[in-house]
Amino acid sequence: MISVFELSSTLKTLGIKLSLDDQERVIIRGEKQKLTSELVSLIREMKPEIVLLLKARQLKKRNSNISVIERECFLSLSFPQQRLWLLDQIDGGSAHYNMPAALKLLGKLDVV
Repeated sequence: MISVFELSSTLKTLGIKLSLDDQERVIIRGEKQKLTSELVSLIREMKPEIVLLLKARQLKKRNSNISVIERECFLSLSFPQQRLWLLDQIDGGSAHYNMPAALKLLGKLDVV
């Protein structure tokens, strides 16, 4: 089964955007000829998850205090980033700080 994030990524690569109206109906924007019947049925059956994802994105946009920085300038590393970079240089690319794990959540997620 495909996750809501995978579906969102697939739609994004096709140039299709999803949004919510005031009554929490999913609005599809983009080239609709790229929507296959399989994608349409996935959107229909995953509507509750899509609504939660879109609400979370709207909330994140409203609460975002992160300022945009032009990427042409030099951005210094934080002290923890510098430490990890130094340890990587000393250890020669060891995987000590890699933590491979997967987490699958089932049921409703309280985004707030």
